[in-house]
Amino acid sequence: NGIVEKIDQLPLASITQININLLQLFLLYGVITAIAIWLLHKKKYMVFPALILLLAYFSIGAAEGYRSRQQQLLVIYQIPKATAIDCIIGNRFVYAGDSNIQQNFQAQLYTFNPARNFFEISRSGSLKGVYKDENLVRVGSQTMIIIDSVFRLPPTPTAPGPAADLLLISHNPSVDPHSLLTRLPARQVVIDGSNTTALAHKWRSV
Repeated sequence: NGIVEKIDQLPLASITQININLLQLFLLYGVITAIAIWLLHKKKYMVFPALILLLAYFSIGAAEGYRSRQQQLLVIYQIPKATAIDCIIGNRFVYAGDSNIQQNFQAQLYTFNPARNFFEISRSGSLKGVYKDENLVRVGSQTMIIIDSVFRLPPTPTAPGPAADLLLISHNPSVDPHSLLTRLPARQVVIDGSNTTALAHKWRSV
């Protein structure tokens, strides 16, 4: 690990967003082994297995790249006393959350960077398909409503409306869970790390 970190510090070198899965790792070892046998023991027939393994390695990489280009995700980070959200479309993301936590070195090193490397994404100022407006966030067809400390309950609807995909409970909102869920039905409720333990227990008991 120390050698890898030293390589990353070289000028124009970067090891971020270089991700391979376990199968690709075994394939890469197979390629190295086959080439070593070919060169050291003059076994020319090992060229063919090496090429097959190398083709399988790059095929898996191409499939993973295609999958990442099609992704549409809302990623909510569990960071104490903070709300942090990445709105992901393809290989790009827009950040939606507390601005101060982005400058936190520990959060960058142990939370943001590993997740963003895993999803193979880079920051964008705006993205087609991502909409943010106060308490509403929409990524593609997914809708999230942020229930925070300044949120106020809407009037009771005369007829039930469509359920939001996600309600995010953030920064200790002073709303009754039962009343909120009656007026704003949702398929899923997430309680992030910005809330107190007591409030988190209150919502989990609903």
